Amino acid sequence: LTVQVVHQGKSTTLKCPLYGTTMAPNMATAFALATELGVPKTVSAAALASAQGAPHRLQRREEPGMTILDDSYNSNPAGFAAALEVLTLIGGAKPSKKARRKILITPGMVELGTLHAPEHARLGTLAAQHADVVLAVAPQRIPTFTAAVKAAGHTELVLLPTLSAAFAWLRTNGQADDIVLLENDLPDRYEAKWKL
Repeated sequence: LTVQVVHQGKSTTLKCPLYGTTMAPNMATAFALATELGVPKTVSAAALASAQGAPHRLQRREEPGMTILDDSYNSNPAGFAAALEVLTLIGGAKPSKKARRKILITPGMVELGTLHAPEHARLGTLAAQHADVVLAVAPQRIPTFTAAVKAAGHTELVLLPTLSAAFAWLRTNGQADDIVLLENDLPDRYEAKWKL
């Protein structure tokens, strides 16, 4: 991520090895605070350039034959939308011949209350714009999401009962140079039936 900040009339370019436009305000705020505390701008910029992201929060991993964008810890509407943008940023826009195949694995989001259905519908439409294949985990809990993906008509939709089934699908059907976005893994644990 690259951000241009202006402080006291002087422009500084900040680069950070993190993904998502949602990180831009965080970078600018950290830089401004450090500057106000007397940290030289070059030191702040160097620190941001070597910043490490938190695990499972839009973390990029190169696996044999594919790139994984692990956003499994996160899932809120703004973060989900930002992760889809990163999927296209790294994988290329549809339907470019140079674009990599982009796969989204998601069980959707939890704890949205009355926004559950409309937010999933909105993000299903957005997912269809960014992903070539959507693996919907436990689709019965996100019907508006799957309906929106299906309505777009140009994205392959695969319905799978569990996250482990999605990974098995990926092992069997993955292709060289795929880019895979894992967006949230919480419902498998969050909604599990516990036996005591």
